[in-house]
Amino acid sequence: MNPTKEGQPVQVMLVGGAPLSGKTTVAQDLARLLGVPLIQTDIIGEAARAVTSPASHPDLHAYSFTDYEQYYVSHSPEVLLADAVRAHRALWPAIKAVIRCRLDLEGLAVTEGWTLLLERVAPMAEARTRNRLGLDWSL
Repeated sequence: MNPTKEGQPVQVMLVGGAPLSGKTTVAQDLARLLGVPLIQTDIIGEAARAVTSPASHPDLHAYSFTDYEQYYVSHSPEVLLADAVRAHRALWPAIKAVIRCRLDLEGLAVTEGWTLLLERVAPMAEARTRNRLGLDWSL
C-alpha cells in the first residue's frame, strides 16, 4: 500500500501526543498495515544520549540521574512541562536528521513520539510542500 495525497506519495507519517495517549499503538498499527518501518523518538533519544554527555548537552540528559517518581511528585505541572519541552527541543536536531534521511533516501516510514512538537514539525511540512512545488529546500 502506498498512501497518497493529491497524487503525491506520503513519505513520513508523524504520530505525536502525550504519554500514554495511544500514539505507539496507532503508529505500530499504521506501520504494520503499510508494511513500513516504525521510528520511535525514544530510541533516537537513547542514541543521542549515548554519544553526548550531561556536560555537553545538559537538556538531553535532564532525566539521566533523577528518580522519576520523586521528580514528578516534587515539581509543579508548569515545571514538568517546561523541563519536557526543553528536553524535546534539545533532541529535535537528531529527530529531524532521521526524518530527513527517510525523506531523502528511503521513503515511507511512520515516526512516533511525544517529542514531536508541533512548533518543530510544522515548518518541516511547510518546507517539504514548498520543495515539491519547486520553491525551495529549507528543511
